Amino acid sequence: MSKNRSFIFSILIFFSEYGYGQTLSLKAIIDSVEKNHPVVEMYKNEIRSMDEAALGAKSWMPPTAGIGQFMTPYNVNLWKRNGDMLGMGSVMLSAEQMFPNKKKLNADEAYMKAMSSVEKEKKNADLNELVQQAKQYYYDWIILQKRLIVSKANQELLEFMIKNAELRYKNGLEKISAYYKAKAALGYSQNMQLMYESEIRDRRIKLNALMNKNSFSYFQIDTSIVWNDYSSFSFDSTLFYNNRSDLKAIDK
Repeated sequence: MSKNRSFIFSILIFFSEYGYGQTLSLKAIIDSVEKNHPVVEMYKNEIRSMDEAALGAKSWMPPTAGIGQFMTPYNVNLWKRNGDMLGMGSVMLSAEQMFPNKKKLNADEAYMKAMSSVEKEKKNADLNELVQQAKQYYYDWIILQKRLIVSKANQELLEFMIKNAELRYKNGLEKISAYYKAKAALGYSQNMQLMYESEIRDRRIKLNALMNKNSFSYFQIDTSIVWNDYSSFSFDSTLFYNNRSDLKAIDK
């Protein structure tokens, strides 16, 4: 029974790691990060809390009313009329309404709106960092994938060279050292492939974490690259300042 369970568990691991998965583009990954990352949800709730506080900043305290006894003795019998003597004690009614300072209410509302705008810029700044990390892992994966393809092509060439060296050595046309050099190069190539595959798995896990998904969710990436031309862009301090959310947060 334990062997069957181990076999089923191994099958599940195999399909989770090597099974068919979807192919995600960089835009799809970024959209998932912007939508599902816990930091974004945290900021959304904080911003909503401050917006609601700003809406209620001008609200007045509710009016209060009360009823009670005034100068009433503890002895209940003394409350009643006794002949010509009137009962002792009185009933007191009260009503209260606070009239707040209008300038203070306006200031409270403006303050909460300002705090909300600061949190929005902080959210954009943190989100930019998350997107930058996603881009870094994505492009690292593309480079590792291309290196893996080259390494596999080298392996095929080395295997051919090893077979050729074996034949030439049998026929006395080659030294045995050439054979072992090719075997060593083949082992190095296979070791590099394992390293590239391990690093690709590492990037997949990190991207899954940024998208708030299961770390072992299998997917592939779109390895086609669109090159952007920035030669026509003029980078100056104004452009830099107007597009930095962390600087906007300081201003607000």
